[in-house]
Amino acid sequence: MVSCRDGVCFGCVLGKHHRDSFEKRASWHAIAPLQLVHCGPLPVASFSGCKYFLTFIDDFSRRTWVYFLKLKSEVFNMFLAFKAFVEKQSGHQILKLRTDNGGEYVKNTFINFCTENGIQMQHTVPYTPQQNGVAERKNRTLKEMANCMLQSKGLSLSFWAEAINCANYIINRTPTKVLKNFTPEEAWSSIKPDVSHFRVFGSEAWAHIPDEKHKALEPKSEKCTFVGYSEYVKGYRLIPFKSKNVIIRRDVKFDENRSAYEPSPADVPPLSISSTFENISSSSDDESEDENPPPPSQEPPSAPQLPRWVRATWDAAGDLVGDPTDQRHTHSQFE
Repeated sequence: MVSCRDGVCFGCVLGKHHRDSFEKRASWHAIAPLQLVHCGPLPVASFSGCKYFLTFIDDFSRRTWVYFLKLKSEVFNMFLAFKAFVEKQSGHQILKLRTDNGGEYVKNTFINFCTENGIQMQHTVPYTPQQNGVAERKNRTLKEMANCMLQSKGLSLSFWAEAINCANYIINRTPTKVLKNFTPEEAWSSIKPDVSHFRVFGSEAWAHIPDEKHKALEPKSEKCTFVGYSEYVKGYRLIPFKSKNVIIRRDVKFDENRSAYEPSPADVPPLSISSTFENISSSSDDESEDENPPPPSQEPPSAPQLPRWVRATWDAAGDLVGDPTDQRHTHSQFE
């Protein structure tokens, strides 16, 4: 207790003051798209160029959009692109925008734009992320899901942006507790999503090479790493082994039981047959001398009375007689 009948106990409030509890469930929920949009960036170390990802969450449908940033100063430009896209697609306008108290949201440019367009900005109290719990929880879910996808396939952390993008694609098409019997994608677009094209992230994929891209008798497929789906093209996002550029292909064969970086028999260099037999023969020289001595070489009997051409024929025929590597049954006419 830090309060008393006369007010607040000075000693108790200094020694026992704790934070008030938060409501487990939101007291208000949007009843139409874009009535409330949650927003929050999350820093992630990466050498691919992007250091942050920014999420926009529609409170009504819980549909999530992800944007990747190199600098936090790009948040405002990403918001302009997001606003233009969702308002054009849905026919609704953003009414409220709930963010944390980060410097990228409290700039005069951002505040003036929202004021001119009638968007109410709702900032959280400093050091109180619980007031923006929807965005905070979504960021945590995306980060943990992406981490599991990377770790399960042993992929490098440089794939974090592709993993988060793929995780968001899956979550938007997965039922959530807030929406009963609906997915965020269905609540947003009124179209039930098809998940038959889902594949295991990071698995081995073989992309078909168009006929215009290869010559006769050249490979018609290339080995790739599956890294997600495209929102705007009906195809899979792949990264070929020979380059680190993302390509989108429709005709793809998957081996979901094999990691893309697990060596396959085609990747293992063939053993040198000559060196293999040399090792075997050198290691078994001692044993062959003791246990299985080689049979004595059979030299043809000398025939000085025969002409030279007869002796040459004799020698040629004698090499074939008794040779175990020769499958022909040849007999010398001189036996």
